[in-house]
Amino acid sequence: MIDSLEIWLPVVRDLVMSLAAVVAAFAAIFGLWTWRRELAGRERFHAAKQLVMCGHRLWKACDRLRMEAGPGEAPDFDRELLAHLTSREKWVMSERAIYLKRIDAFEAESQKYSAALLEARVLMGSWVYGAFLPFGKRVNEALDMVNEYLHIISDDARLLSARSPVVKEAKKRVSLPLGSEDQLSEKLAEELRAGEERLLRFLDRSKSR
Repeated sequence: MIDSLEIWLPVVRDLVMSLAAVVAAFAAIFGLWTWRRELAGRERFHAAKQLVMCGHRLWKACDRLRMEAGPGEAPDFDRELLAHLTSREKWVMSERAIYLKRIDAFEAESQKYSAALLEARVLMGSWVYGAFLPFGKRVNEALDMVNEYLHIISDDARLLSARSPVVKEAKKRVSLPLGSEDQLSEKLAEELRAGEERLLRFLDRSKSR
């Protein structure tokens, strides 16, 4: 009997140790999987938050891009330079200075938005790009309107004045009264909201898994 115990005790001990190692391995794997899942969830939440914030900033930049000029936006040119310019040249130079400064601010927000969209696409999939694609197209429309206006007034071959019907029509699209909206403004808000809603639905589904 004692001989049998001496034979089986090491075997049982090894078996218990092996089982303990297997259980520990499974616990470690499960813990790693849980940690990875939680980490992925936090990364996705952060990416979604950044995308929403950058999207709203870009939306506001689009609004500012096409609002009528305020008193503080008038550029301060050198008087000696102005003395050698015609009235039209002064007007064109002033308009270009105002809108180019706005475009610089717009481009800064656009770059932040693009970076946030790319990060969200990497973490959540290419569907994110498709969800916000309509908003991106509306953003480009706003920029195109401003560039078209600058092109019209800068055309030295036509020498159009501020009173020209063509200029007035183009100016109307990029000089909205403060606080007002047009069709493009409404579409920008709608497309951004639609992209955000798809983003929130994805996060809700991910949380419930």
